[in-house]
Amino acid sequence: MKPQVVAQCENGLILDVFSSESKVFPCLQYKIRNNILCYYTGTHLIVYDLEKEVELSKIVMERVKKIEVSTDCWSIGVLLQNKVLNVMMPGTACTKENKNMSAETNGDKCAAGIVFTVGDIFDFKMSDCYLLARSNKDLRVFKAENSKFSHEESYKNVKDFYVHGTVIAILDENGFFTVYKNQKKFFELFLEKVDAIDVRNSPKGNFLLLCTIKTKVGSYFGAKELILFDFNSKSYHMLDVSSPNYFTFIKGGYAVCHSSQPSVVSIYDYSRKEIRRFPKGIRNRIYYNGHGNIVCFAGFDNLSGMIEIYDAQTSNLISSLKMLGASVVEWSPCGSYFLVAITNALKVDNKVVIYDYFGRKINEKHFGNLINVEWIGCTSDFQYLEKPVQPNIYREESYVPPSFSNKGKKVNSGRR
Repeated sequence: MKPQVVAQCENGLILDVFSSESKVFPCLQYKIRNNILCYYTGTHLIVYDLEKEVELSKIVMERVKKIEVSTDCWSIGVLLQNKVLNVMMPGTACTKENKNMSAETNGDKCAAGIVFTVGDIFDFKMSDCYLLARSNKDLRVFKAENSKFSHEESYKNVKDFYVHGTVIAILDENGFFTVYKNQKKFFELFLEKVDAIDVRNSPKGNFLLLCTIKTKVGSYFGAKELILFDFNSKSYHMLDVSSPNYFTFIKGGYAVCHSSQPSVVSIYDYSRKEIRRFPKGIRNRIYYNGHGNIVCFAGFDNLSGMIEIYDAQTSNLISSLKMLGASVVEWSPCGSYFLVAITNALKVDNKVVIYDYFGRKINEKHFGNLINVEWIGCTSDFQYLEKPVQPNIYREESYVPPSFSNKGKKVNSGRR
């Protein structure tokens, strides 16, 4: 499928936003993964193959609260406002052995492609291997295998949870953080007075990063700590970084944006050694392109909207620009272009702008109410672009007081 920008806005979901032949679907919420689109119209849940342009299934469904799609696109989880969780497998025959379905509704659900149903669910997360469903503060773990979901474990007093592949992480109300892999306990540690957690898994699943967030008196952002878990050695280490505000895994290690503003971006290998440090800047986001050769640093939320493009290997600045109010950056599948968007978090000037990595504006589109935007399509080779004569580097204009604005200019007194 060709690379394209999709946007959810006041008109619905627009496919190929910058094309003269854009398609618009009525849509209240959606998920796209591996060229499979699942979207909710308000009355129906529809699964659509973007590459083949074919509707795979259409199910009557109302009051949808949340949609999740597994990485392999085999399973689609849909949580309703009435706390009923349905799992669909479009094109898969439904098993009649599902004990979570009533006899009266089993036939209808099977015809619709719903293979599993469970009630009294407040939230859920899923991977290709597991379905985690929380009922109030109790968490149930189901294993996904051959179109069936078997109940494996239950956990009490769960505060937060995470799943990726075969890795499950759980934080309970007492402060204990436990990590499982392939249903085996690997780590358990006590986190004192932690309010929230942010968890990321390395691409191969051998490492896990945990960022803990604690309330701190006199601080709006709270106190944060970063911990690296190594499944190979079954060890974990507190990382020596102050105030981590963003982190992401990259090839051979991980990148961390840390310290007070102007912040530092450091690259570490898995032995926790800092191997590269970028120049300081006003930023709190890190976005690598799909090839890992170019990286974007952005200053969002309460920051200035500064966006910097660096060569990931040399740490040299390629270009920079500023878009106050922006909240989204995403690279194209080829990694040579990126979009910057102002969504409806800001009530005015909602827009999507496309740039190349040299900071040249390629296209722009405005919206009345931009809810979400992303780039989809098959990954392709990196495109090397012609370098501009002068680099596009944003520079702040110095403030000149009005009393000095006419200094050095001839003033016409009005007399002749």
